[in-house]
Amino acid sequence: MYEFKENEIITLTAEDGSDVELEYMGQTEYQGATYGAFYPVPEEDEDILDADYDMVILKMYDLDGAQAFDMVEDDDLYDTLGEIFMDMIFGED
Repeated sequence: MYEFKENEIITLTAEDGSDVELEYMGQTEYQGATYGAFYPVPEEDEDILDADYDMVILKMYDLDGAQAFDMVEDDDLYDTLGEIFMDMIFGED
C-alpha cells in the first residue's frame, strides 16, 4: 500500500468523472481495515475562511496493484473513525 506523507495533496477521480483534491491528514487501522482521513482542498485560498470543510474518511486498499479508496457510508463507523482521527490530528501528544 502507498505510504502518504502528512499534508500530501492527492487527486481522486469521483464516480461522476470529476477530479477531487484532498489533503491527507493521517491513517489508522480499525477492525482489520485501513482508513485515511482527508480534507478537501479549497479551490481558492479565500475559500478557506468561508467554507465548512468536513473530514473525508476513506477506506484504503490495494486493487490489482493500485491504490483504491471507498467512501465510509456507515454512519456509526464514520462517527467512530471521526473520533479516532480527531484525537490523532488535533489531540495533545
